[in-house]
Amino acid sequence: MENSFSEISAPPKHLLDTWTMETYKNQRRDRLGDVIGDYLTDENTTVGEFYVELRAEIQIWIDYHRGFLKKAEEMQTIINGHKPPSEFGLGEK
Repeated sequence: MENSFSEISAPPKHLLDTWTMETYKNQRRDRLGDVIGDYLTDENTTVGEFYVELRAEIQIWIDYHRGFLKKAEEMQTIINGHKPPSEFGLGEK
């Protein structure tokens, strides 16, 4: 008797989630290796440029998330009733 698709069971969700996460981690590590390899094998790029660009990229992420942190703190301030929404340029609707 042949197996039909309805008889084939999927792996348990916790195993699929673990496999997916491990696969993602491996892919992320591979991407990191590709980036480092690109800098190392580019004859026109210096170690100093790699250092400066890596620090700049990290700073971009810090600034990006700092903006969202500020927005979240403003939301919390309004929700907690410490400032009226009008102080943040919000009108009552």
